[in-house]
Amino acid sequence: MGPADLLPSPFIAWLAAGDPHIEKAARNLNLFVADFATSFSYSPADMPTCRVLASQGASLEDHVKSHLAVAQWLLGARMKEQLIDLVYALLNHRVLNAALISRGIIESAAAIVYLHEKLDGTLRNRSEQAYQNALDELHRSIGGGRFDWLSAKDDDQMLKHLEVYRVGDDPEVPSGRRATSILTMLVKLDRRFHKMAKRLGTATNSTASPIQGGVVRAVYAQLCDFCHPGTGTAILLSGPGNLDGWVRLRSGTGERETRWFFWNLGIFVAPICQVAYEALSSINTVVADS
Repeated sequence: MGPADLLPSPFIAWLAAGDPHIEKAARNLNLFVADFATSFSYSPADMPTCRVLASQGASLEDHVKSHLAVAQWLLGARMKEQLIDLVYALLNHRVLNAALISRGIIESAAAIVYLHEKLDGTLRNRSEQAYQNALDELHRSIGGGRFDWLSAKDDDQMLKHLEVYRVGDDPEVPSGRRATSILTMLVKLDRRFHKMAKRLGTATNSTASPIQGGVVRAVYAQLCDFCHPGTGTAILLSGPGNLDGWVRLRSGTGERETRWFFWNLGIFVAPICQVAYEALSSINTVVADS
């Protein structure tokens, strides 16, 4: 990581336009770009698969430790790549890309928090079944998806999948390889986000505030409208025309849209990254101490 991967001070000053909260959010974004880049930019050692671990007579606990290290790396490196891409998108006023990347960052953060909460209690229980449950969860975290990549290697099976897609349905993915719904993960991220805000004493979580949750899911819903053709596109690429009742269309996004996006949605990225980084670090502690 180098200076080109961070928001430069003159850009932050322009973006904030004198607002200290926006300036702090932009500088905190830089901090988490640096944190994730520092932790997940080196080349890790090769990791053994289940087949190798089994051939070595490894215990279930060793399987879990190994797979947990893999999951931590994949999620952390994913966040690092997304954060660097977000900086690039903001600097170049590519706001539709910034929205798409920001949504991806929230999804990565949700996956981290979800995995942490699923494993945290299980890994404190040293029973054989607990380790098996943890290993199953890690398999889903590392290799789960909406598409069954393994069965698609077979031509006949792939033809069956295509027929299911053709009629408008989705092929069934075996439960062991089926990814958890991102909406389920977002609920846990939203709760963790507001617990952190309460711990830090932010205004939105004071006892006097009517906002006691839901911010992450609301931000995510808005970002989805920019990622899909619809309302978000109209917000960014159209505006009032010179005459009443007329609309002016724009060919791209620029400084105005960049500032609007960060003030309204980008401001939440850094605190969400803080939640994710704390959860990922906690998983790392479990790997080291269990």
